[in-house]
Amino acid sequence: MIQIKVLSLAGMLTFCGYAYTDNPDGDLMTGMTIDHTVSRFGHEFYRYLADHRRTYYPNAKENLTIKERPSARWGSIIWVESYSTQVYYNRIGAGGNDIKAIAEAASTHINRRLKQLEIEKLFQKSDDLAEDEITL
Repeated sequence: MIQIKVLSLAGMLTFCGYAYTDNPDGDLMTGMTIDHTVSRFGHEFYRYLADHRRTYYPNAKENLTIKERPSARWGSIIWVESYSTQVYYNRIGAGGNDIKAIAEAASTHINRRLKQLEIEKLFQKSDDLAEDEITL
């Protein structure tokens, strides 16, 4: 019994060590994708997007929330938010669309949009610093 506890403790410490060395900020969990969809279509979109993001952008730090508003007549409206900022929006018809291709394109678009937002924040910070220097 004691051996099992020691082994599990050693395993947890090893996991924490890897998580810390992979992420120098010390956050154990980054880049989460959260599913707030309600239909089978939405769940498939989430799965394909999360798989694509995990495969092609493994170092992504931003958390994403995938939301959906389904309609039997018009299909689904899917949007993705990162820290309460909408980074993707698409209305997808009720027909048999290629969900995997749409989700992979969305993942690429979201990655570009998040980089663009990060650059905009940097410019905004530099503008704020320039205004502080002028007023001094």
